[in-house]
Amino acid sequence: MSTGKKLGELLELRGRNANDLAVAIKEKPQTIYSIIKRDSTRIDIQLLFRIAKELDVAVDYFTDRKVQERIKEEAENYNENYQKFLRAMEDKPGLQKVICGIDDITPDDIDKVLRIIKAIKE
Repeated sequence: MSTGKKLGELLELRGRNANDLAVAIKEKPQTIYSIIKRDSTRIDIQLLFRIAKELDVAVDYFTDRKVQERIKEEAENYNENYQKFLRAMEDKPGLQKVICGIDDITPDDIDKVLRIIKAIKE
């Protein structure tokens, strides 16, 4: 069963509707209706987390094995890049001073730093 159908059934089970859910998670009602009506299988992961939290279910409730594997791969990829970032910080003390000026380091920041380090090495 796909995500859209599961969402529709869960809303019915909980006595809620797409409008109610949309307001609760600060999303456009059309987005929620579209997921249900089209029986979507591809949904933004952040939206899926917000829906799951609001409906008090685990994200796994909506996902199939392929999605779970993709999330795991993304997490492993992020961790690998983060480890490279930490090694680069140890290898380049001057780089630490530059990076420490960033308040919140994102995965994109880590990727940028890794590209800079690679360019420096070449």
